[in-house]
Amino acid sequence: FYMQVPTFKGYIQSPNDFFQIPFISAIAREVSRHYLQQAGRTAEAATLQWQPSMTPFPHPKLSAGTAGYILPPFIFVACMFATISTLSMLVSEKESGLRQALQTMGLMQGSYWMSWWLYEAVMAAIAAWCIIGFGKWPRGVCLSGVALPVCMRAC
Repeated sequence: FYMQVPTFKGYIQSPNDFFQIPFISAIAREVSRHYLQQAGRTAEAATLQWQPSMTPFPHPKLSAGTAGYILPPFIFVACMFATISTLSMLVSEKESGLRQALQTMGLMQGSYWMSWWLYEAVMAAIAAWCIIGFGKWPRGVCLSGVALPVCMRAC
């Protein structure tokens, strides 16, 4: 699947600039013209001037910095580690026949799968809190010698 990006003199055109804003502007102009005509102001509707302009929203220059380029793959790998860990636990449980043994003892299927779901939900919540916490950590502040190992062990 190949989609050609519209360019003009080597620059990629933003779909907002060359299609969406003029299209929405034309719709708004015609809706305004329609309501002017319905209100009986046909002279104003015929001479309606509609010249919207677009200016960029002012914001400071954003820079991801070095960490912004290096950190995302590590976060991805950390999240994939949880998936691999879960799969290995499922395989080892299947090999040991734990579920069949628990079913033989009278455990219902729902309680078995609920225990899995609760364990994985708690681990995912802890991992998410760690990722959010380290992402929101102020620059220049070093984690204490106790907090870092505890958070890393939880993740």
